Formats: sequence, C-alpha cells, structure tokens
Amino acid sequence: MPEMEDVEILEMTQQYLAKLKAWREDLDRKEKELNEREEKLKARENELNEREKQLKDYEAQLKNMEADLKRKIEEVAKFEEELKKREGEIEKIRQEIASLKEDLNQVLTKFSEREKRLEELEKTAQEHRDKIIELFQQMAQGAVTEVPPAPAEVEAPAKEEAPPEAEAATPAEEAPAGEEEELIPCPQCGTMISKDAIMCYNCGYILKPEALEGGEGEGEG
Repeated sequence: MPEMEDVEILEMTQQYLAKLKAWREDLDRKEKELNEREEKLKARENELNEREKQLKDYEAQLKNMEADLKRKIEEVAKFEEELKKREGEIEKIRQEIASLKEDLNQVLTKFSEREKRLEELEKTAQEHRDKIIELFQQMAQGAVTEVPPAPAEVEAPAKEEAPPEAEAATPAEEAPAGEEEELIPCPQCGTMISKDAIMCYNCGYILKPEALEGGEGEGEG
C-alpha cells in the first residue's frame, strides 16, 4: 500500500510540475506578447509624436497662408478700387473722343462745303476771266456797245476787305517805267491789282463802270 501511494504522489507531482511548466511557458509567451505590444505602442507613440509635429508645422504654414491670403485680398480690393477709378477716366476719355469725333465731322462737313464753294468760285472766276478777255477784245476792236453790269458779289474765302473806292488793274496794264506800281486788293475777291485798274482780272469785278461808259462814248463819237 505504501508503495502505491508513493507512486500516485509521484504521478501527481509530475503532473503538477508539467502544469507548472505549461503555465511558465504560457507566462513567457504572454510576457513576450506584452513586450511586443509595448514596443508597438512605443513605435505608435513615436509616430503620433511625429504626426503631432507635422500637424504643428502644417498649422504654422496655414497661419502664414492665411496671412498671405489676407494680404492678397487687400491688394485685390485696392486693385478693384484703382480699376474703378481708371474706368471712370476711360469713360471720360471716351466722351472726349466722341466729342472730338463730332467736332471733326463738323469740320470735315464745313471743309467739304468750303471745297464745293471754292470750286464754284473757281468756276465763276474762270467765267469772269473769259468775259474780261472777251470784253477787252471787243474794246480793242471798238465793238463794245453796252457796258456789262458788275457781276453779283460772290462770297469768297475770308480775306482782308479793301476800301470801296479801290481800283483794280488789268493784266495788260503796267506801271510806268521807273515807278513802282501801287497795288490794292480787289473788293470782291481780295486779289492784289493795280489801283488804276478798271476791272479785276481774277474775278471780273468792275471797279470803274464810268470809265467803260466814257470809252464807249468816245468810240461812238
């Protein structure tokens, strides 16, 4: 009997030791897992610290960007204000240009009318020249029987007016030798002619109708 009890005690002891060994291995395994988890937690903590540092850097950058954006907004507001002023100036310039265009159109219209008037005057002057030449030819031949009336006054380009009593010269008349011929402007067209002229050679204006009448009387006598 005592031997049986010893054997049982020995078996129970071995079983207990085996359990203790298993517990020890389990504890070692769990301790290893805990150490691994602790290392992972430390690594995670380091990672979080690094992220926190990055977040602080990002926050500082955002503040700088916010300040820069605020400055840009102020610059844009100033630029918009300046742009409005420039738009007002541009509108004034446009109005001035429109006014200048209108003035230019008026000037061009007047210039066109002046050109037409000058053409008419040139045509009238040519007709008067032809009449003068014909009249002088008739006077030279003694064939003038009636003094033609003085032509109607034609508006000419603005020139200095001459006294009404001024006399006109003809192309055929010349100043006496050794004396300087005195010239006066034609009352009608302003052409410088001799003071002794009977008729203006440019426009045909008759300054001395009585001279022509006197010449006609002498021709008839």
